[in-house]
Amino acid sequence: MDDGMRIDAKKLWAGAAATVVVAALVAAVGVLVVETLVDVNLLPPTERGVLGWSHRASYPAGAAVLALGAAGTLHLLLLGVPRPMVFFGWLMALIGIGLAVVPFGYDAALEVQVCTAAVEIAVVLSVWILLSSAGRRAVTPASWT
Repeated sequence: MDDGMRIDAKKLWAGAAATVVVAALVAAVGVLVVETLVDVNLLPPTERGVLGWSHRASYPAGAAVLALGAAGTLHLLLLGVPRPMVFFGWLMALIGIGLAVVPFGYDAALEVQVCTAAVEIAVVLSVWILLSSAGRRAVTPASWT
């Protein structure tokens, strides 16, 4: 970050905490909508799910971990990279593309693959949008403080 800029870590991590909650809820609602309204079961993350949980709990847990990791990455980018929001945008776009493509590598019905990718894209977009906003809000000119 430029010497003329200051990062308010409290604002950044408050936004990150809120993003973790929202990302988990986006995943939970995504699972609920897909399984209830569309009547499609998402791909299970593993045979037993993350930490042995069902996939209904694994998707929100994974979303929370993604949001937390993205927040830490954003903080590091803000501290030491020129144009940190551009780098953050590229990272989130590539993560989103990667997560959207992964379901198509499994031997499953097309509707299962598409619905799984849709939930994952919704999670990545929510994390990207909310953390981008928190990152912008956390950076202020040093002369303002």
